[in-house]
Amino acid sequence: MVSFEEVFRTAAVGVTELWKVVEASKRPLREIENEPREMRRARSVLSMYAATKMAGRPEADRAGFVDLTASLHMAVSLLTLPASEWPSFYREETSDFAYYPLINADLLVPERIAYDQAAVAGSMSDIEENAHYSRLMSAIEGLPDNVASKLYTKARSFIVQGPIRRNAELRSFVLGEGDVGSMVEQAYEPVPHEFVARDGLVRKCGYCGSVVIPVFQRDVERFACPYRECQCHSRGIRLEVVGEPGSFKTVRKPLLTFWVHPGIDEIELFKSLSARDGKRWHLYPQKDEVDIGDHNRDVGIDVKSYVKPRQLGEALSRVTESEGLLRYKRQIVAFPDRHLKGQRDYAHRARQEMLARQTRSIPAWNPEFLPFSQIKKEFGV
Repeated sequence: MVSFEEVFRTAAVGVTELWKVVEASKRPLREIENEPREMRRARSVLSMYAATKMAGRPEADRAGFVDLTASLHMAVSLLTLPASEWPSFYREETSDFAYYPLINADLLVPERIAYDQAAVAGSMSDIEENAHYSRLMSAIEGLPDNVASKLYTKARSFIVQGPIRRNAELRSFVLGEGDVGSMVEQAYEPVPHEFVARDGLVRKCGYCGSVVIPVFQRDVERFACPYRECQCHSRGIRLEVVGEPGSFKTVRKPLLTFWVHPGIDEIELFKSLSARDGKRWHLYPQKDEVDIGDHNRDVGIDVKSYVKPRQLGEALSRVTESEGLLRYKRQIVAFPDRHLKGQRDYAHRARQEMLARQTRSIPAWNPEFLPFSQIKKEFGV
């Protein structure tokens, strides 16, 4: 029987290739009919996996089997859920991958984990993050290093900290920053209609700042925050009215999962450190060598938001000599304290996974795995 890990990665390749079709067609995912062969294969593998699991069940159970991957859009609906919440014929609860959906249910775009696992499977998907990164690097090409670095930080932080911006605010930034401003402009789009509530207004989450999406249950309007790690999911959503959609633009939906959502933790740690010593710390220094670094490259910090240590270790095992963190004397991989809940050995397990999966040794690569609270304590916050 094929392992769930292989099934998950095959589905990840299918999802990322499907998104290429969405981008090329300029149509919503729900309207796509031209299914790529990678997605067809993913549906086939998912179906066979479920059928194999059903083989040992009583006949009464087998009689109730429903193939939830029989069509593209049925499969898409399935993959918006983590495997631990799939119907019993498909459900997987023991794998670390069971926590992650491959498609963001609210935005209907691939989650970051989809691209990570597609890369592990050998897919060379050209993700939108790379396209925007390339545009930003082209915009600052030829400038002195210190100027280019400051412009990169300014543009990246503008996007990360502003998933929704007033048209006048965005226009002011664009006009004032030349080629970099043009790149930032391309990162935004008119407010999608699915972000607009019945009363014609747009709202955002009072915790993370993400635009919330109206959902309807028995004709009752509720609002969903698309950031899965937001504290609103445990505390209850807190809404802030933004205004009418024509007055604003939002960051393109794929960039919400690539840059904005991971950036929430990066910004939170950076603000804490810089509040204590603002002259020491830089955000995205040297054109994104690391997430947070100091002047002399004594300390470099990369913030990682993988909920499960296995995925973090696996990602770090693929580090090459070009990794920006290697340029720093002290290398810190930081993670939010919430990931310690129920897994106090998170740092140890992440390191062990990294070492076990490394295919070659890089002598200078020796990161520390530290929670935010320990970093803040050490640097006097």
